[in-house]
Amino acid sequence: MNKFSKIESLLKCLKCNHDLHYEFERFTCKNCAAEFPIIDNIPRFVPENFWNLDQGSATIQEKTKNYFGFQWDYFKDWGFIKDKDVPENEIDLYRGGRISDRKSAFETKCRLSNSELGKNNVILDAGCGNGRYTYEAATRGTGLVIGIDVGYGSVTSAYHNTKELNNVIIMQCDLFNLPFKDNVFTGCFSNGVLMHTGNASKAFDEISRTIKPEGVFVAHLYNRLNPIWEFNDHIIRFVTTRLSISVNLKFAKFMSALSKKINMLPKGFERINYFFRLQPSIIHMHDWYSAPIATHHTYKELAGWFKKNNFRILDEIPERGLWKQPWAINLKGVKQK
Repeated sequence: MNKFSKIESLLKCLKCNHDLHYEFERFTCKNCAAEFPIIDNIPRFVPENFWNLDQGSATIQEKTKNYFGFQWDYFKDWGFIKDKDVPENEIDLYRGGRISDRKSAFETKCRLSNSELGKNNVILDAGCGNGRYTYEAATRGTGLVIGIDVGYGSVTSAYHNTKELNNVIIMQCDLFNLPFKDNVFTGCFSNGVLMHTGNASKAFDEISRTIKPEGVFVAHLYNRLNPIWEFNDHIIRFVTTRLSISVNLKFAKFMSALSKKINMLPKGFERINYFFRLQPSIIHMHDWYSAPIATHHTYKELAGWFKKNNFRILDEIPERGLWKQPWAINLKGVKQK
């Protein structure tokens, strides 16, 4: 059976909500005759102008498609770099991009157990980027893992990085309008994505709709930090979000170089991050400052989204610190019957 035929029962038409059927190189709706093409082995449930880089910037989604599409095309190997290939004196520059980093990040951010990834499970990676966590999920279990993203370069790189796995399908989709029926996934993780949508709560609701009762959902997104940090971040991003893609890449390289200098001072790196975001890796600086939108949230807010969508939260909710706080928040919930 063709792998796309396996997901027919999960899909719905974006125009009329009826069933979709797989035909050669496309999914079709027999009710309204809508067609959704499969291009380069990636089903496309977004407008044609999202399939490639263009100059479109009228909406947050168009800008996000372009910026993150470029990012995951440029950094397509991030998370797949062999540890032995990273020189000892450049570990900080590649921290997060090595295979060992991918594995440890999956355990702390995506947090699905091997049993939750096992046979007969269907998992959604909601915002897969270059597919590094899709890959990790698929190799930890035998369940089907579907990675989705709106970025053209994201899904291209994700497909390239996972194409040897027979339990992975990569799709180009809009998190606000998913082509999946209600209650089809046994689990989902969304790592560092919701805050880039322009309406994190709405995207959370749409993802939640697709998760089965007793299914699990792990959400990881930016924390709201101290007022000085938030003010500085707003000022910096007011500038960087108006820069071109190429200039943003240069800015990320500058911030990476600055990080190396700051890190030479006693506790310099730790202290500077009380005031604004600074990391040694170029990709993290590009990801943080070039994203067209990046909203910051609290545990209380995220917990409210889980409860609104009938999830029981499985974690203790940490107390909010006055000054020093983690830059990200993460909760796992199980959908109640």
